Amino acid sequence: MLLLLFFTTTWMSTSQALSIAPVTYTQEYPNGKFLFVMLSPLPVDQEIQFYTNDPGRKEQVLEIRRTYPRSGLYRNDGSKDLLWPVGWWRPAVLIANDGVHAASVGPYGNPAVTFYRYRP
Repeated sequence: MLLLLFFTTTWMSTSQALSIAPVTYTQEYPNGKFLFVMLSPLPVDQEIQFYTNDPGRKEQVLEIRRTYPRSGLYRNDGSKDLLWPVGWWRPAVLIANDGVHAASVGPYGNPAVTFYRYRP
């Protein structure tokens, strides 16, 4: 319960998480060790249409997509080595400081919280 409370108040409310378009984003974690990259499942030309009034965000999304070929967890040290991939899109993902455990909300009409453990 504490994880869910922290999770939803830190990023967004569950209702917000369930009502947003599948967009590209990155999330740096408080320990500074990891960067989580979530690429939109939409084709890039379709996704950037969301940002016609925000050219800065449009360029940011294009740069993320140029830099990172897959969604997943990367070290936050400038390297582009994928530590572990994800094959799904979620509006918010919480990575534990150990870089092994994660939780996500949603997507869309599914308010469930899902927990993951990466096993190489």
